[in-house]
Amino acid sequence: VQVEQPKVTVPNTTLVSPKSLSNVAGLFDQMKEYLKVTPDQYTKTMTILKDYDTKITGVKNANANNPQKTTTEINAVNKAVIPQLKAVLKQDQINTLVAGVTMQENICLLYTSPSPRDRTRSRMPSSA
Repeated sequence: VQVEQPKVTVPNTTLVSPKSLSNVAGLFDQMKEYLKVTPDQYTKTMTILKDYDTKITGVKNANANNPQKTTTEINAVNKAVIPQLKAVLKQDQINTLVAGVTMQENICLLYTSPSPRDRTRSRMPSSA
């Protein structure tokens, strides 16, 4: 007996790679107590960072096959957002946030990079 599978219609959407998503606002939200931000700082910074995340994700998606253009455009967005953050946060808060973002990106690169073992054949004997 064959069971007919239901047909599923998928809306026309753009799939985004997790590596292309930016979530600095989410990281800031997780770090808010550690950064000791005031409620006013939190609200203003979240607005800045949500806009930043939207722009960075757009840059990464638009230039997925052009890493040099991606880097140039990300640097331009970073250059524009730092003065906005300096108007709201103290320098030590910005430094800590930047360190957190850098660590998060390095961890993501490590996590998604292939292991050297992935490039070698299994060491298990074929009779195992």
